Amino acid sequence: MIPVPAEVAAILSALRGAGWEACPVGGCVRDSLLGLPPGDWDICTAAPPEAVIALFGEENTVPTGLKHGTVTVRSGGTSAEVTTFRSDGAYFDHRRPEEVRFVSSLAEDLGRRDFTVNAMALDENGGVVDLFGGREDLKRRRIRCVGAPEERFREDALRILRALRFAARLGFSIEADTAAAMLRCRDLLPALSRERVFSELRGFLSAPKPGRLALELSPVLAAALPPLSAEGIAAAAEGLDGAPPIFPLRLALLCRGLDADGARALANGLKADNGTKRRFLAFREALSSPLPDSRPALLPLLRSLGWEDGESLASLPGNGTFAALLRECRASRLPLSPRELAISGRELTELGAAPGPMVGETLEALLAAVWAGEAENTREGLLPMAEKRLRRLIDSCGAVVFRETERGTEILMIYHRLGWGFPKGHLQPGETEEACAAREVLEETGVRAEIDGRFRRETVSERRGDRRKVIFFLGRYQAGDARPQPGETRAAAWFPAERAAASVYYPGDRAVCEAAREFYRRNG
Repeated sequence: MIPVPAEVAAILSALRGAGWEACPVGGCVRDSLLGLPPGDWDICTAAPPEAVIALFGEENTVPTGLKHGTVTVRSGGTSAEVTTFRSDGAYFDHRRPEEVRFVSSLAEDLGRRDFTVNAMALDENGGVVDLFGGREDLKRRRIRCVGAPEERFREDALRILRALRFAARLGFSIEADTAAAMLRCRDLLPALSRERVFSELRGFLSAPKPGRLALELSPVLAAALPPLSAEGIAAAAEGLDGAPPIFPLRLALLCRGLDADGARALANGLKADNGTKRRFLAFREALSSPLPDSRPALLPLLRSLGWEDGESLASLPGNGTFAALLRECRASRLPLSPRELAISGRELTELGAAPGPMVGETLEALLAAVWAGEAENTREGLLPMAEKRLRRLIDSCGAVVFRETERGTEILMIYHRLGWGFPKGHLQPGETEEACAAREVLEETGVRAEIDGRFRRETVSERRGDRRKVIFFLGRYQAGDARPQPGETRAAAWFPAERAAASVYYPGDRAVCEAAREFYRRNG
């Protein structure tokens, strides 16, 4: 006799008291016989749905699937699905029956179910009603179809993947005729809803040991997981059981032969949720090349995986060196993102960094320095490094200087080692940006200019490995002859405004020139 929870027993008692046959059925009976706690208690009954609703009241029922005879009944602190005995008509799309007939026979209802271990019920005394040998199949630890296997699978092709999931979850084999029918019917799988396929595969690959089934039925999995091949799955199957039962990781192990585009196409085709897709692609990327053997190389991997998934990867056979490195880094409490650094973007702006990309780039550089062992993740360790880096970044101001002549509007340009550009130079301690721009124009060309702070543009240039930020203002000519200054520039000259931008060497400075021309045209 199998005991039934009091809340479920109350539902059964009410149905039986109203004259309707009612029995717990399916997975709750199977799990009870296996000594497992049932996840849900489903009830089948001779009562039609409207009688169930009338008996328990609308306030205690939810019409979950009236077309198929299912009503969810609330009782105490739990709920159970109550489904009318039914017989399914012909299946029109290898998934759903064209019609559902409500019947009065428990035997007829059990006969429409997928597998013998799911086709058992409990009578009112708690005895097992087993018309198809489900208890024997439990003893033999196998999954077997009710009736003719191929007929069951052609009715509902999702049962093929359900057989894999149940067998893997329970540690069962699949009966020979059932397995053969799965292989013959695998061509039905591509037509199934991708969301349903995803759900069943997730259950299968998250089971304790799916490797043997993946090997034996690799053509079935290949039909469900294009563009994977049966050969590729068979080759990867033996590694599944040695991996933690984490779906994205085990799916990545199956996909080791796919390139990044193929893996992304597979994840999109499965309609995986974004979190699962991200983890799967990160695992696949990690498995596609040798694992990092140094702290700096480990950072990008862990930023995509996180500590927990990193440890899952480390637990795979043969990853002992990687696992030791990971343990060392985690014990050191190394930060994985700029948010975990001991200083913030606000402190960088107080040091003079412009809000935006400069703050982000500096924080990333500090994070890399911590992982490289060049700095401790403390304010005392990071602030000096940040100040030094920002001095390299925030170190130049300059101006695009205009004048009017008989020939028209002209722009002052200088010739550096690489080509034509605009006067600019280092910002001195205590100096304003506008004062720096005016001073550099004078020192590099001999021209005095009035600086208009309303026009302010930033560029970042690369030079000898340093990234240099330059702030340009607009200048208006006041006095002086343009001439190269010893030790500063090779040449200084006035260019027609319309030709100046085309002569500029740095693309960023070229864009500044065009913007300055437009500002000058509008504001004079």
